[in-house]
Amino acid sequence: MIDHPVVVIPAFNEAATLRTVAQGVLAHVADVIIVDDGSRDGTGASVSDLPVTLLTHGVNCGKGASLCTGAVRALAGPCAHIVTMDADGQHDPGDLPSLLAIARDYPDAFVIGARMISHGPRPPLRLAANRLADWAVSRITGCRVIDSQSGLRVYPRRLFETLMQAGAEGGFAFETRALITAAQLGMPLLLIPIEARYPAHRRPSHYRPVRDTIRIARLLVGEWLHQVR
Repeated sequence: MIDHPVVVIPAFNEAATLRTVAQGVLAHVADVIIVDDGSRDGTGASVSDLPVTLLTHGVNCGKGASLCTGAVRALAGPCAHIVTMDADGQHDPGDLPSLLAIARDYPDAFVIGARMISHGPRPPLRLAANRLADWAVSRITGCRVIDSQSGLRVYPRRLFETLMQAGAEGGFAFETRALITAAQLGMPLLLIPIEARYPAHRRPSHYRPVRDTIRIARLLVGEWLHQVR
């Protein structure tokens, strides 16, 4: 049974897209938490009149920290699942009902909206980086992982609680850690195909190719070394 799902949306300088995303999500889920991660473009103000919970970081803390800030508020209530979704308009809120239906049928599973399964257009450099990360995460977890950096996910409550108790990595490495932790907990990983949208006005990715790739690589190498000892 999936009771009271909560959607957490981290947002950094997303004033151009956040309102449309939030309105789309509210059409399917009533409990929405938005974390304004130190934005300077009026991101928070763009949704201030919507029926959402708006949390604010005074400075930019990164995606992982924003997800955890939202999760703290979500876990204070009775939610069984936390849905995460990006604020840049890449994800279609219309995919939420199908993902939540899967979570309802498999409440202990970690459900991922996987862009790599879909046939939508994808930036070639980011696609290559994702495929390399997918291969490494698959080897470490023993599960076939596709789109390991997807931000559209349904986390069972226990998974987020475990991640926060362990002090999981921040930034984009948080989502890689979540996959590894789910495998360690014996949670099934369910990959659901979604179409990724790349609108012409979409802002450049916040992913920093050198810094974030190094953080993820360090995490993966550390896990691999731990396994072979």
